[in-house]
Amino acid sequence: MGFFLSYKATSLLYHVSIVIDISRKEGVGSFALGSREPTPRPSPSQEGK
Repeated sequence: MGFFLSYKATSLLYHVSIVIDISRKEGVGSFALGSREPTPRPSPSQEGK
């Protein structure tokens, strides 16, 4: 049981780090964290106009 719990915690941390890494590359992470220079991306609907 202990091994299963540690495995779940490790996989959860792994997924969270991936999400943070992706959001940071997209410019969403810095914006959500309240960075001094956020880089919001235009939505696809706005890009077409």
